[in-house]
Amino acid sequence: MEICNLPDIQIYNNSQWSQLRLSECGAKIRWLSDNIQREFPNEKKIGLIFSSSPELILYWLAILDAGKEPLILQYPTKKQSYEYWLDSIQHIVKTVGLEGILCASEIAHFTLQLPIHTMQCNGEIMDAPSRCEFISDEGAIIQLSSGTTGHRKAIRYKLVDLYRHVLHYNQVLQLTEKDCIVSWLPLYHDMGFIACFVMPLYLNIKVVMMDPMEWINNRPLLYDTIEKLQGTICYMPNFGFEVMARITPERPLPSMRRWISCSEPSHWETLSKFCAVSRTNVETLCTCYAMAENVFAVSISNGLRTISKCNKQIVSCGVLIPGTAVKLVDGEIYVKSSTSIIGYMNGDPIIDNEGYYPTGDMGFMENGELFVEGRKHDVMIQAGEKILLSEMDYLVNQAIMYCEGRCAAICLHDERIGTQKLAIILEQERVWDKQEWTRVYQLLTKVLPVESFELHFVPTEFITKTSSGKINRNKTTTDFLKFQSWQNQQNVLEQEETIETIIQSYFSNIPHDLPIATILDSMGLLIMDAVASDFNVAISRDMSIAQITELVHSNQMMLNHTTKLGDNKVIKIVSVMDYLVPGMFTSEDINKISNALGAPVTFEHVCMPPAYFMLLDLLFCDYFLCRDMDNRYSDYYECVNKIKEASVLLTDDSAEFIIGAGCQFAVMSRKLQRKRISDYWAVRWQKYSRNHYMLPVGDIVAGTDIPLDTRTAWINALAEYLNIPIFKAAHFKSHAQYTQGWDHFAFQEFNHQWTNEERNQLLNALIAFLLKNKDKIKMKSVPQYTGVMSNPIYSDLWHFCAWCVNPVVVEKVIRRFNKFIIHGFPNSIPYLTKRLKEENKVSTFLNTLGHNNKIIGVNEAEYDCIIQAGGWGIPNTNLPVIAMMLAGGERTYNLPAGFVLTEDDFTISLAALRRYLLRL
Repeated sequence: MEICNLPDIQIYNNSQWSQLRLSECGAKIRWLSDNIQREFPNEKKIGLIFSSSPELILYWLAILDAGKEPLILQYPTKKQSYEYWLDSIQHIVKTVGLEGILCASEIAHFTLQLPIHTMQCNGEIMDAPSRCEFISDEGAIIQLSSGTTGHRKAIRYKLVDLYRHVLHYNQVLQLTEKDCIVSWLPLYHDMGFIACFVMPLYLNIKVVMMDPMEWINNRPLLYDTIEKLQGTICYMPNFGFEVMARITPERPLPSMRRWISCSEPSHWETLSKFCAVSRTNVETLCTCYAMAENVFAVSISNGLRTISKCNKQIVSCGVLIPGTAVKLVDGEIYVKSSTSIIGYMNGDPIIDNEGYYPTGDMGFMENGELFVEGRKHDVMIQAGEKILLSEMDYLVNQAIMYCEGRCAAICLHDERIGTQKLAIILEQERVWDKQEWTRVYQLLTKVLPVESFELHFVPTEFITKTSSGKINRNKTTTDFLKFQSWQNQQNVLEQEETIETIIQSYFSNIPHDLPIATILDSMGLLIMDAVASDFNVAISRDMSIAQITELVHSNQMMLNHTTKLGDNKVIKIVSVMDYLVPGMFTSEDINKISNALGAPVTFEHVCMPPAYFMLLDLLFCDYFLCRDMDNRYSDYYECVNKIKEASVLLTDDSAEFIIGAGCQFAVMSRKLQRKRISDYWAVRWQKYSRNHYMLPVGDIVAGTDIPLDTRTAWINALAEYLNIPIFKAAHFKSHAQYTQGWDHFAFQEFNHQWTNEERNQLLNALIAFLLKNKDKIKMKSVPQYTGVMSNPIYSDLWHFCAWCVNPVVVEKVIRRFNKFIIHGFPNSIPYLTKRLKEENKVSTFLNTLGHNNKIIGVNEAEYDCIIQAGGWGIPNTNLPVIAMMLAGGERTYNLPAGFVLTEDDFTISLAALRRYLLRL
């Protein structure tokens, strides 16, 4: 590869263009190469972490010039969890055996956590006295596969093999120096790396790159760039064509010679729609079958060709490129070429005894052209009929526009009929929205080529994807089965399986008044027989669904008459109200409620965050906790589970608006990754957060970020999710505009002294509410009923206090003092506990104060400072007292002369804290 023959590359990033004349960069490449050899004298395998930029290209060439092997790694984006990104990088470092990292200066603080030497690149690139004239073909590079098993696998290629593949591929593609490749594809995937970078380097083809995030934020940019710079070649995956089919270019693009669809199944509907909208000649639209295991291309078509099979159009991937052979083994495509791999780096050989690599793709050959139908593990067999799950994904995405990329078709085993069944998993945060579920189900019955299927709404981030954005179907299926098992074990949603719900899951849109023999096929009749058998009834083919349902209910009524009901059922009232306002209920109050309802009642107060955050906790516990459950979660899950097991929930405006707006709250990571900001979260002694310092807290959110005018809607959503009534008490005038329509109103000032009469008014309003909603109140099972249950339980903190501590005050205090009494708990401020250990400071914990707020159980003379971190009350002491969490008094007492702490030292916004963490 001669430097003087390298092409020009234009790059669009950070909303601006830059041009790189590689043929004139020999001195810059050598300067970087010399730096790399000084920085990594003995290291061979070097990773690169840059956005699409001139620095990325120059450093890649410089690593080769230094006689080392480069690997381009994914650059983190704002839409991606940094912890998840770092985990993937750490995995690659370990499996590839990377020995060094070159990275952009703006992300250097993340790579400090990697166990290898990292060189930060500040953008300075100078000319060396000598020039790099050529890159030796004796070198090698490292590339990553697409990673359909979760983490990507590494492949090592010699440059001579890369060049050989480029020549073979270009015998079909026919690129010349007059061509111009326009691409938004990242260079850490094979399509962007080989087709849009390595190949044009060898063939001296001009390249126009735009950073992927620039294209995502400004998609017409692709059309505009092609028109402006006379682009001739553009590669995209099918979803890229789907996105661009929604945008009409201002004018036709006559310079375009080939649009190439690659890297995921190409769909005729998408490509034909793109051609119509963009006014593209179908003869310029090609499909390419490629994979990193073969360097890149296996085959490519000349124009858009399809074949009809099983009532659908399958797109041809064209003829094989020279030097490549394909064979089919039970429908699976096997590939062999002079450049295909034998095995992955640090792995066993993966080829068969003839040298063929099993791709995992299913397909067939027709008239010398290769047709790819889908992934081997994406094939579902139902009663002997083959169904491609990737095709089901596509049909769902086409029918439900908002779910693009947020659905997965998976295969489950149906124990009732002993065959496989189709389940559609759709990410929809309002998983409880029955109306939307019905709408979506009815739409899907019209487009899916199956008579019965299951539809499941799951929260966002439930579906796992590969690094290239493809569905990791195996992982998603495994997680869904874990969720179902967890749901069955924990009775998560407390929904009884009725004959109606089962029939709805199999047959949503069929008439209920016609004989089943006239409306169901053989598979449907088999399913109906199995369902009826589960309810111990025998049915005939001339019965309708309505008659079958009535027969099941009659049978159940007969069983109920012969079953003696136990007396271990109660109404569970759970309160998250601030019990400082207007006071606690008594056992007499609970008995009064019980008598009014004619049923035993239990009452317990649980200290919880506002409704919005409770709903997030419920979704986490119901859908994600099953992936990680252990003893760390015991206190947290116990509190959330009490909310789930409630017959009725009580809340008030103090919990929602007064305390709920002034505090900050932890949100669990659905990827089960703990973020650094969670260490700064300070709490009191509420049971809910007792072990949060060990849990995967993904973010801290301010109560003020949840608009006040949405709070009632979130309470109602919580009620809908739990399927229980929620009693809402409004005590204060200050938020009257947001509590209209609530169930009880007092409207006092914040510092009002509450009376017994006002508490009785609250009690009477609660009883009226319970009587009004009696038909919605579910009795709950408890251990055998005893009279003790009438005693209300108030064993948790009165209201939820939590906010982030300013690290500035922690550092100031730790530098000034050496021996600390911590008035609080080890979990109250994790960052404080961590820093005390790191600085080898002496500390002890004091959970509570004694009589007259005296220090008890600790010899004050042995310590020189008291830090209040979650405890309550003002210590009666001569020691300096510093309240990192306010405890009913001032911020500080007894500070030594010259040591000053201001309120600004203590307070910090979440935005400021995040900026502070980025600077670390």
